[in-house]
Amino acid sequence: MKDRKRTASKPVSNRYGIVLGLIALGLVVFIVVRNLSSPSGVSAGGKPTIDSAPEGGGKNPASAKGNDSAAIPGRKATRDELRKARPHKAGVAPTFPLVEAILVDEKISDTQAAVGFREIAQRADVSEPERLQALTHGLNLSFESFAGFAKDKSLPLVLAQKYFDELANLSPSEAFQISGWLDLLSHEDADISAQAAGKLATAVDDDSLATNPDALRRAAAKHLEMLKSQSQVP
Repeated sequence: MKDRKRTASKPVSNRYGIVLGLIALGLVVFIVVRNLSSPSGVSAGGKPTIDSAPEGGGKNPASAKGNDSAAIPGRKATRDELRKARPHKAGVAPTFPLVEAILVDEKISDTQAAVGFREIAQRADVSEPERLQALTHGLNLSFESFAGFAKDKSLPLVLAQKYFDELANLSPSEAFQISGWLDLLSHEDADISAQAAGKLATAVDDDSLATNPDALRRAAAKHLEMLKSQSQVP
């Protein structure tokens, strides 16, 4: 009789084990499904993760207040930001001494510094790398201070290309862009001139003028006048 009781209890124990196993498996499946169904950027506990997008369509709230990073296109930098970004070590002579002298001069405003950077960028007796550095800093501080900078047809290619590129990112207005492209249209480098022609042809909405510099200048000048007159309308 004792042997029969032991034999009969084994199926019951097995059933309990199976039930407990199914319950455990169900809990695991529930946790996995819950984690997979959690919204992007939100943890299972309902807290935003560190890479979740801020409110306002993914834009940085600081951007709306004008406090966005200097790396954002269209944003003017400050000399304090430029100083912090430069690779300069204490006790080591700066690579670009003329640029460095302006960066650390606390007696002048950022606009005055931009004018100083323009003067360096225009100096033929200064190395091209330092002229490029000066141009880069100056455009970040005050693009307006570089109006007419590209009128020099023999402006070194690296400077002309930098100016062309930044016209799309930092230029204060469409009129300023068109004026810059008109200057670059006369550059002695064919590639720079062609790039400017393409931009101007798009601006006047006539791609056929890209290969006709004279007609393109007339159309661009007319468009420029229209833009200036529109800006004067109260």
